[in-house]
Amino acid sequence: MFTAIMGALAYLLMFFAFPILFALPFLKIDFSDIPLLLTTFLYGPLSGALAALIRTLLHYIQTGGDAGYPIGDLASFLASLAYIYPIYYLLRGHLQVLKSKERHLPWPRLILIYGLATLSLTLVMVALNYFVLAPFYSAVMNFPINDMVHYLLMGIVPFNLVKGVLVSIVAHFFLGRLLPILDRWL
Repeated sequence: MFTAIMGALAYLLMFFAFPILFALPFLKIDFSDIPLLLTTFLYGPLSGALAALIRTLLHYIQTGGDAGYPIGDLASFLASLAYIYPIYYLLRGHLQVLKSKERHLPWPRLILIYGLATLSLTLVMVALNYFVLAPFYSAVMNFPINDMVHYLLMGIVPFNLVKGVLVSIVAHFFLGRLLPILDRWL
């Protein structure tokens, strides 16, 4: 039940998305990965993926996708997994520390972990855009991309780096406060 609630909360957080690159206003940042990360820490990676799937399905049902295709929602689902799984697997040995009141992990380690998750997100989205998303949008939505490398390096890479950093900062703030509380009640 908690997983479904977190999936629904993640879906609601998608309504507060905002663009950061004015040249590419369809690339928007939202903080829906935070409930997914919380679910993953409390119940494991399968529950995190299930919450991400719930969020994605709710969003697709509500929006109907891009031109009727769920391609953007699928990309969002894969981006979430590419971000939350590295954090979970790199921090799972420290879960008891995160759930305790001290919550003290060295800053360099946390920065490295969040940085690796951001790098994972960026690399997955570059590959997904190169092989799937950009060709799909070019064909179906008449969205011409004249220089794919320029599009990736000037749009997709900076967007995902900024998204990873912003979500990491907010996630760290919330996780540090919510994990100890929720761990006692769940």
